[in-house]
Amino acid sequence: MIDLQTKIHDKFTLEFKVGFRTKATKEQVLFDRNDFVLNTWIFIPNSLDVNPSTYSKEQFFRDIRSELRLITPPYPLHQLANDDELLPYASLRNSINELATSNTRADGFSHAVKMYCAIAKSAFREAFLHVSSLTDSETSRWEALIFLDDAEHVLLRYRQLQASLIASAGQQLIDYYRYGDEFLGNVFEQYAFRILNTLPTLDGESGELVRKRFVKALASEKKYKKQKGYLCVNPDDTNHNSDFVYHASLLKKFVESDLFLKANKIKNSFFVEQVLFGFAAIIAMLSSTLLTIYFQNQFNSYALPFLISAVLIYALKDRLKDWMKLLFSNSTSNKFYDHKTFFRINGEKIGWNKDSFGFVRQNSIMSEVQRMRHRSPLQEVVNMKDEKVILFRKRVWLWRSKLAKASPFPLQGINDIMRYNITEYIRKMDDPHTPLSCTVGEDNFVPVVGEKLYYVYFIMQYAFEDQEEYKSVKVACNRNGIQEISVM
Repeated sequence: MIDLQTKIHDKFTLEFKVGFRTKATKEQVLFDRNDFVLNTWIFIPNSLDVNPSTYSKEQFFRDIRSELRLITPPYPLHQLANDDELLPYASLRNSINELATSNTRADGFSHAVKMYCAIAKSAFREAFLHVSSLTDSETSRWEALIFLDDAEHVLLRYRQLQASLIASAGQQLIDYYRYGDEFLGNVFEQYAFRILNTLPTLDGESGELVRKRFVKALASEKKYKKQKGYLCVNPDDTNHNSDFVYHASLLKKFVESDLFLKANKIKNSFFVEQVLFGFAAIIAMLSSTLLTIYFQNQFNSYALPFLISAVLIYALKDRLKDWMKLLFSNSTSNKFYDHKTFFRINGEKIGWNKDSFGFVRQNSIMSEVQRMRHRSPLQEVVNMKDEKVILFRKRVWLWRSKLAKASPFPLQGINDIMRYNITEYIRKMDDPHTPLSCTVGEDNFVPVVGEKLYYVYFIMQYAFEDQEEYKSVKVACNRNGIQEISVM
């Protein structure tokens, strides 16, 4: 199955997080692979001057950035806090015990630290989403306290292993442990503050109890971090906590490094293009040779008409070759993928994806996508002739058994995190502010500032086996960047 989440990454960049989750398929006996398809149509207003002559394939792939990572194995926060035999904690505890007898298990310890911290972060996030989705004040306060208890237990269980580690590990492994410890503290603070800010209200006796419990826990965590020499957020920092933000980013990259896949990207249609370009050269050369022979029979080889015809034939050959190369290039873009990326875990190939880019005509777009675009009658009249459409195609194959063997943790699939920068769309937008006027009462009027927005639509089709789903993302933007997105 395919999961899709969309958000604003920054004011000029959209983020699409696509989860490709493997499962046993109908063809599992014959083919140990899962096949996913993701097609995206981008509808762009013609006034932005984004078209095949101004926006090339190379520019598109420069603007889109894709990161492939394993989907973090899911474990509930309450279970992670209390079950001694749960795999993330048991793996970390056992790897520390094994260090006492053999330092050759250093890689296993590092992997256990990273996975425990990554799984804990995912569990914190899911627990936060659960609490923030509640609308009843008393229920949300009670669930917030449960979150706090479980989160503190997750931190405590990790930190209790420190004594055993110091007795059996070298300084580098102790540093790895400290990186995980500091990362968990940052994640705990992040989601604890977010829960405090999203609770419906903290009025009354129970609300004050929740506030005091959270503030006390956060103050205790800050004290612990200072004792360990970890960086903390300082409201009076003259550098606006830039050191903390940078260091926290490094910790995040360290913890998630074992989840990111090594990818090798190659041009997928290179061989086909070269063959077709060869045919273009053959056809152009053959045409020019036949014309040369014809005019040579009509004129003397040294006559002026023959020399003029020879020059014209050479120019015709050159133009014919380039025209046919362009024709063949467009045909390969529509029928073949532009790139192929292989991804591996520990050197073992677990799958690949292919992608391609191209502009398409409105009348070639399938009816379901046109329906998802759902224009108003006026938009139907104007935009059908006033929009350019990009089609971005992606196909992913995953070998299920290889993914299952790659780690002792239950790996469900991969996340493809695509970030698309729309700066190219913004270059030719008008001023975002438009002067307007409005009457007030029956005898006065006032000036009003209107905001001009442009709308770019992303219609996404994702298919797996017999399942096919569509999602529409409406992006409101102007010269100041992305203002809002709505997902339908």
